[in-house]
Amino acid sequence: DPCLFALRDIPAKEAIEPHAISFCWRPDSSSLAVSTMDVPEDRSDDSKPSPKPLRRIRTYNRTTLDLLSVDVANLLPVKPTWAPAGCSHYVGAVQSTSARGRQGTLQVTFLEPNGLRHRECKIHNSGAAGTTKSVEKEEVTVIAFNLEGDLLAVTILSPYGKVQLYHRNNYHWYLKYELRYYDGETSSVVSSIKFSDEDPYQVMYMFRWESSTVYYRNKQSGKSSSVLAMAVDGKTLNFTPLDKAIVPPPMYASSLALPAPVVSVSTRPSFYHEKSIEGESQNEVEFIASMSDGNPLTPGFSPPLLLAVVDSRALEGNQECGEPSALGSILRDITIIDSDDNSLTVVAVTSPEAASGKHSFVDNLIELKVSINNGSLLEYSRGGVIEPSEAGHLLEPCPWISGLYDANIDSTSTSSRKADNEHVEPSKRLVIGLASRFRLYCGERLLSNASSSFDISLQHGFLTHVTLGSRPQLRFIPLAVLRDFDPLMGSDENMALDGYEPRNVERGARLVAIFPTTPSVVLQMPRGNLESISPRALVLPFIMLKIRSGDYHTSLDIMRRQRVDMNLVVDFDPVHFLEQGGAEQFVGQIERIDHINLFLSGLIDVDTTLWKYPVPSWIKTADEFHRVSSIQSIETPAKVNNVCAKMREVMLEAERSGTTPSGKIVKDGHFLLPILSTFAKESPPKLEEALLLIKQSAVREQVQSSIQYLAFLADYSLIFDTAIGIYDFDLAKAVARHSQMDPKVYLPMLKRWKELPESTARFEVDVKLKRYESALRHLVASGEAQDACIEFIEAHGLHKLGLQLFDNDETFSRSIMVSLGERLITEKNSQEALTVFLASSPKHLDGAKRAARACGDWKAYFACCGEGNETVDCELVATIAESISSKMGSIQEQRKGFADAARILLDYGQDVAYAIDMYISGHMWSEGRRIAHMYKRSDLAKKCV
Repeated sequence: DPCLFALRDIPAKEAIEPHAISFCWRPDSSSLAVSTMDVPEDRSDDSKPSPKPLRRIRTYNRTTLDLLSVDVANLLPVKPTWAPAGCSHYVGAVQSTSARGRQGTLQVTFLEPNGLRHRECKIHNSGAAGTTKSVEKEEVTVIAFNLEGDLLAVTILSPYGKVQLYHRNNYHWYLKYELRYYDGETSSVVSSIKFSDEDPYQVMYMFRWESSTVYYRNKQSGKSSSVLAMAVDGKTLNFTPLDKAIVPPPMYASSLALPAPVVSVSTRPSFYHEKSIEGESQNEVEFIASMSDGNPLTPGFSPPLLLAVVDSRALEGNQECGEPSALGSILRDITIIDSDDNSLTVVAVTSPEAASGKHSFVDNLIELKVSINNGSLLEYSRGGVIEPSEAGHLLEPCPWISGLYDANIDSTSTSSRKADNEHVEPSKRLVIGLASRFRLYCGERLLSNASSSFDISLQHGFLTHVTLGSRPQLRFIPLAVLRDFDPLMGSDENMALDGYEPRNVERGARLVAIFPTTPSVVLQMPRGNLESISPRALVLPFIMLKIRSGDYHTSLDIMRRQRVDMNLVVDFDPVHFLEQGGAEQFVGQIERIDHINLFLSGLIDVDTTLWKYPVPSWIKTADEFHRVSSIQSIETPAKVNNVCAKMREVMLEAERSGTTPSGKIVKDGHFLLPILSTFAKESPPKLEEALLLIKQSAVREQVQSSIQYLAFLADYSLIFDTAIGIYDFDLAKAVARHSQMDPKVYLPMLKRWKELPESTARFEVDVKLKRYESALRHLVASGEAQDACIEFIEAHGLHKLGLQLFDNDETFSRSIMVSLGERLITEKNSQEALTVFLASSPKHLDGAKRAARACGDWKAYFACCGEGNETVDCELVATIAESISSKMGSIQEQRKGFADAARILLDYGQDVAYAIDMYISGHMWSEGRRIAHMYKRSDLAKKCV
């Protein structure tokens, strides 16, 4: 019957009977496993000794009555146990690895449903093979699984009773906790052990005369701020420097063997030197520190060494706890509350029923926070005072808690502020706790209702936690706004305040560590492997803090690796970079020329902090905000040119002085490529200055590489035109060779120009580049005929420059003036043409008359006629008068036209009648009447009346 249970427990001395028969039921009662000792029935040869008995485990299926027999060598007569549903193994049995059975190393062997072995769990005991100490024999009496199958409890019988709790992680079983029930005088024997059917981390065990209950919390491997991960495995403490090697458990980089199994670990915060202490199950405390001696296997990592051992039973005040010796050793938890260079102050937690966790403040070694089962907090401050914490209480008991002594502390500070004589307001203290139901609290506020793990990083200024659910995420809450965090707003609204978008992670991932010196996070996946990621929420603030502190080398290296827009180097604080020494620091710290070129090539005339990388308010001070906002409207349009000019100035000064701003010695031409980048990046590009700089370089290899680099930066055709524009045909040939130009095109052209006279070649180059003014100068210098010059001047409208070049030749200057006048007439600029014709020496009267008639200046026309002694006939005078009077316009303009026509007829045609008609047409009767009387033409006067 699967519901049968033992009415009494078998005494410990009877439980180790070698021929005992035991059985266990599967949790769903579908199968039964029976462990028996069988003797082989091979009697064929009586001369041979009879074979030894062999223990077998038979599995019976209740429905089909199938029988499966499994033979395992050196099985011990310990009652097997069946793992809970969902585990890959189903039966656990104790086995000895030595043929002599109980004298060898013990392990729990797991069997699969098909009868095959499925790994094992090695039992840590003092009688292990290879030890040199003389110890008492130890025997395993009971083994049991918890409800989830990740905890294995083992009871061991020795001169005193022991209970060992093993935790499974990444397919490896670690001894995480050992309870010894011996105080040196009396001992207790554990007769039975059983896990709770409701709480998978509550185990109950029975002594000969009393019972006890122990809560086991699945704590993550301790880690110091130097990214040193520690894993407890019985008497061994495994170390892995995650910043040196991402080694997944059960592998490790270094280990330290201790005299007894470790029950608790405590470390100092990151602002102290690396040091930790361990508490053992035999009431001893070990002090461990990292030393620089030795030859470590991992470069850059010094394995910790054991410094001292202290017996806690000899400490003063140990007898005041009043804990019965039968319940086990007194030492349960330890923590560091104060330290200096020579000493540590340690507090031991002795009440296993009251305290469910122990943590010190992550930013100060001053006090101890202890979480009580009802959610309230106790503070143990220096001086030995235990009192309720003024930071408030949690809504439920939290096994994992961390406290901030000063919530307003600068997140960039890596040193603790001593508070011997300083009083920190309770409102500045914050306590973050993670409950066993995976709820994350900050005091009485619920930050997340489903989080698997969390960590506080003072260096980055974030509370980081991994959420559970269908879309698990790695979320970040700035410590500066943690007190104002409103969980009812939702993650998106809170992110819009001062955070960044969460990072999606794999389901079941857990947070292992946050690197203090780099924006990296180590996560452990459900398969056990470790992954290092760099989420944007850590990368961007880390880069901004580095830029603010002037560490351009680190910031640029991270931006290059994480593909962050390098404009942030300038946009974060343009005033500091351009005017307060930021560019000098940048050039002095960045040693690789390629990185400087990469920075310059990515510059754009846009402020990336306005839309792409907004700066959180908790990073930038008010002065910095005011300084940047005051110049954004001025500097942004010309940002690229200003940065290029400043960088070029700093690099040229470094080459002239021979040293960079940081003191590094540089040779001439060291910054040639970055300087070329500044010329090519400006708008418009200064390619001519860049080619002249290349031309001044004396090293041929450097010239070739510089030309190739410049051809990469700008359009090759533009660089080729610029090269021939400085009339260096060898340089142009080198540029063309590193471009995509056809040699059949540029080689004959360059060869022809080399063979021509210098002025003629330059004239043709200027004509090709459409630099006509320079071409005219070279044409004049070549001594070509004036006909070619006047033709070139007329073709390209270079009359002004021609007059300057031929100022001493009056004849040719007059030809240029006449040509200019004719051009102006063609362009309908008759008034200007008239002025030019009259300004020529001698005057060009014919052109002036044509220009005067075109612009309607009859006075200038008749003046030119008179100056040229030319007689104008009456018909021409009448024609001119009629053309002037027939012009359209306003009434006033028409009257003026008739008046001018009448004056021309009177002065140059002596036609009084026709003049009077013009006055009458223009409605100027009085003037017509006056003119008629002046010329004594009364007949015409009557006509006007």
